Amino acid sequence: MSSEHTAPPPVGRGWCVDCERYVGDAMAVAYAQGNSGPGKVLEACVAHAREYAALWFAPQWLKDDIAALDAAERSSTYEPQKGHSPPSQSGT
Repeated sequence: MSSEHTAPPPVGRGWCVDCERYVGDAMAVAYAQGNSGPGKVLEACVAHAREYAALWFAPQWLKDDIAALDAAERSSTYEPQKGHSPPSQSGT
C-alpha cells in the first residue's frame, strides 16, 4: 500500500508510555488484548513512536502510520504539535 494516499494517523493529547507524562503529540503504538474486558491502547509521543516503528518486531500498521505521517509533513498538510521533545537519556 502506498503511503502517499493514506491519511496521517490521529495525533493528539495523550499519555506517552516512554516519557511517562501527558504530551500533545501522542499516537497509538500498541493494542493490548484483554482476556476479560476491553483491551487497551498504548500511546507514545511521535518521537518515541518513530523509535518503536524502527524496531524489527514493530507491527506493520505502525510503520505505515509513521510513513503516512512523514508524507503528510512533506506535503505541508500536517501541523505537528510544538513544544514537545522526549527527555534526553543522558545521566545528567
